[in-house]
Formats: sequence, structure tokens, C-alpha cells
Amino acid sequence: VKKGIFSQLDVEYRANPHSNMALYQRSSDNQFYYTQRNQKGISMFYVRNTTQYSILPDKLVLSAYGGFYRFFNRGDNYTHFMSAWNGGCSVQAYLGKFTVTANADNGWKFVEGETLGKQGAAIYFTCSYRMEHGNVSLFVQHPFNSNPRLYYSEVLNEHVKKQISTHGTDYGNMVSLSFSVKLNRGNKYRDIEKKLQNQDNQTGIL
Repeated sequence: VKKGIFSQLDVEYRANPHSNMALYQRSSDNQFYYTQRNQKGISMFYVRNTTQYSILPDKLVLSAYGGFYRFFNRGDNYTHFMSAWNGGCSVQAYLGKFTVTANADNGWKFVEGETLGKQGAAIYFTCSYRMEHGNVSLFVQHPFNSNPRLYYSEVLNEHVKKQISTHGTDYGNMVSLSFSVKLNRGNKYRDIEKKLQNQDNQTGIL
């Protein structure tokens, strides 16, 4: 990686008309039933930037990304708009046979139909050692957090309210060590190069 800055800007609009969307209907006995049907549609607009800065060529790289997202959900009897920001950064160091990486992300947030969803923020570190015939990696996720929130969802219907928060102790202060080994078996043969020599030795005279 040569020294310098690389930056990329993406602007996109996605439209999905007559898409399958959530629908909550109220019955005569005051019960609410969840169904789905094709409605007006869902669309999304976003502006996202990714920037990479090589501080030391082939040694230390800093990366950052961020984006603004605007969601439009138009159902037959509801409308939900939402703006969200998503961003993160990482530092990667190449130290001989060692590669050390640190990452942080604030979590992806979106609205689809009548459901708001948000992934939990994440911090993780990776250290790997490259060997001649394999690799050893140490992975640390959600340090100093014993019960991180992994996902959150909320129903936005004007009559029905529901919130779900998912936590995972298995991912809190998680440390994992992995090994990979390359196994080569059998004989290697060198390809034989054959040159075709086509010659016409006939003069054409009988």
C-alpha cells in the first residue's frame, strides 16, 4: 500500500414500488392481526464516503467510512420516514509476519415497512501471525462489555407497540483463537511444452 489518501464517494437512490410490506389490521373484536401485502412501496437515498490513508507505506493504514441514509416507507394506511447515520473506522498495522487490526462501528439502522431495526455497535481487534504453512489468529470482540446489545427492533404502528432488544453474553468479552494449516500432498509434475512443427515438403510438381 503506497503512501497517500484514497477516497470514494457513493450517491444512490433505490426505489422498490409495490413492494411487500407489513400491514396491521384491527378486527371487530378489537384484536390486531399482522399480515403482509403489496403496497405503495419503499425507497432509500444515501450518501456514503470511504477514505483510506496510508500513514506508513506497507506498514500502517487508517480507514474510515460514514454515510447518511434516508428511508421512505409508504404503505396503504401509514407513512414512515427516517434519517440515519452509519460510520466506523479501522487501523491496520503490518509488522512483518504479524497483522494487527482494530475496528469500530456504530451499528446499521434502518426502517422497513413498520419495523425499525438497529444493529448494535461493535468494537473488535484481530491479531494474526503468518507462518510458512499456516496461520494463527487471535480475535477479541466487545471488550469490557459482558452483555452487549446485538440487535434492537421496534414496531412503529400507531395502534400496536412492540420493542425487542437482543443481547448476547457469548459475544461479550469474547476471545477466540484459530489455527489454519495448509496441507500439500502428492507429486508435482512440470508441464511438458510441445512445439508443433508443420512443414509442407511437397513442391506441388508431379
